[in-house]
Amino acid sequence: MFSECSDISDNEMDLNDQIIRQLKNIHIDRKNNEATDIISQNLVKDFNYDYCRGIINIQLVDDAGINDEINRQLLEIGWINTVRITIQGESNCNQFVLEKKKNEILSSLKKVIDPDLNKDIVSCGFVKDLNIDLKSFKVSFTLELTTPICPLKSFFERSCVEIIKNEREYVKEVNISFAFRPVKKIESISKEKMHTNLKNVSNIIAISSCKGGVGKSTIAVNIAFSLNRLGAKVGLVDCDLYGPNLEQLVPLESNTVYYKKSNDTEELEINVTKRGLSKRKGMNIPNDQSREGFVPLVYKGVQLISYSYLTNSTRGNNVSKVSSIIRGPIAGSIATQLITGTLWDDLDYLVLDLPPGTGDIPLTIAQTIEIDGAIIITTPQDLSIADVERGIHLFNKLSIPILTVVENMSYFICDGCDKKHEIFSKGDFSLITEKYGLECNFIFPLFPNLSKCIFSSNSNDTDFPYINVADTNDRVYIEFLKLSEYIVRKLSKNRYSDNKPKFEFDNNKKLAHFQIPQDIKDVPAQVNAIINSPTSCSASYDDIRKLCRCAICYGPGRTLTNMPGLSTLSIDQLETMGSYAISIVWSDGHNSIISYSNLVKNFGGKNGIRLCQNESLIW
Repeated sequence: MFSECSDISDNEMDLNDQIIRQLKNIHIDRKNNEATDIISQNLVKDFNYDYCRGIINIQLVDDAGINDEINRQLLEIGWINTVRITIQGESNCNQFVLEKKKNEILSSLKKVIDPDLNKDIVSCGFVKDLNIDLKSFKVSFTLELTTPICPLKSFFERSCVEIIKNEREYVKEVNISFAFRPVKKIESISKEKMHTNLKNVSNIIAISSCKGGVGKSTIAVNIAFSLNRLGAKVGLVDCDLYGPNLEQLVPLESNTVYYKKSNDTEELEINVTKRGLSKRKGMNIPNDQSREGFVPLVYKGVQLISYSYLTNSTRGNNVSKVSSIIRGPIAGSIATQLITGTLWDDLDYLVLDLPPGTGDIPLTIAQTIEIDGAIIITTPQDLSIADVERGIHLFNKLSIPILTVVENMSYFICDGCDKKHEIFSKGDFSLITEKYGLECNFIFPLFPNLSKCIFSSNSNDTDFPYINVADTNDRVYIEFLKLSEYIVRKLSKNRYSDNKPKFEFDNNKKLAHFQIPQDIKDVPAQVNAIINSPTSCSASYDDIRKLCRCAICYGPGRTLTNMPGLSTLSIDQLETMGSYAISIVWSDGHNSIISYSNLVKNFGGKNGIRLCQNESLIW
């Protein structure tokens, strides 16, 4: 252990003797070992000291729980003021144990499955900064979710804690913090659709309808404030130049919009009022001095901009509304500038309330701005439902995924009899569902409080929009929260999931092959869930063509069973339509649109087992 060196001085020998003498005062009990002091038992591997500074470093063979006693004994030597104790191989051993424990924790966390992305949270890259305290056995890590208002946040937190404590009994405490994925990568956006004022906007949602008067703007406003209520940073744009009505749906006390020039050092002062933020010269504006544009209005944390804010003039309590007489191409350009020319702060979601129809404004916006998803609003009337298909084709041509279809004014509940009355009859969405796989999962009634607006400029009421003051048990309020959570999950799945549908076709064998993942609504959130494999199915060209639900192929008295030349058809082109259907161009020039759900229903079989006419096919 200690060798006697002839070249050390007598003084150094005295210091060594002092140290060894004190260490021999420390005894431990060990069986079958007569010598009980730590020197005789070779527990002290080595020591060195700095006499001038009064520091001694001691290395022990193992941790015998005597550190405090060593410290007390050595401090009795007058010249020692600091004792540093290390264990031989402790750092390497601790590192080995730490890595082993981390792998055990990660192995447990792999059993928590994200039902939207169909992968475990470790493979998704959600688990960050995993740390384990080997003394207290406290585990801490960060879960990086795809959105700050992830509806599965509480499920992930609860599941992670439960599965770690159940499988790793040595863990005493689990601490989880949350972080969120940054805004979408600029590299993923084409140069033509990249705008400076939108670079900090994570998701852009278009609210559309092809028929006017279906309550689209009312739904759009309440979706925006519902997302905000869940904790997201939200902006809302009224893109309708001909009939802007955001100022009625959100009647602010002050709706003067200021324009900030590039490198403008003048600030605006902000005053909080009951109905929005009142601005005047001196208000804080975005820090990026290189940006210029309109400073949006703010109400309840939601940033707002509308063409009516820029054109209407106010004199006292009277508001003069200026009519918008604008040709189509110019209107589209102005609406686009309204979106890209506003100084948005960091936003999780920017909601675009598009004008009805498929005209210049929605077309120009969709072609020049990277929209992440669209929601189509309709009513149960046959005319309105028929126009839904026009909207589907518009967004499909522009490669914008449709998130869902919302049915508004579906029914009315009488105050007297509490009976549900379907004023416009029950909406028949069977064709939309069969052809495109888009189900109308969200239904809103004719509800007076939902459409309530404040038109008086001197009113002190602040009960708008509906979602901000609704009873949390109200069925309409609950429906809005469900819709908002669905939007959040669908957008995250579309962006981050690598479990995409796959399609192949063989014109020689006249067979098409499909792999289709489950939709969000079909996959529950649960621990120890089995990762769902996509449904694999195959079908002959004949059977696929018979699923076409276009006006030519499907309708009263129409059948393709005896259609001549059906067996000789081949596929010229096959491409996806959003996340809900495929579009097939046949050799006879016909275009068929067939939903994923229809393919799975007819060819998927039970538990994804393929059913096809050619059983010799190997998938």
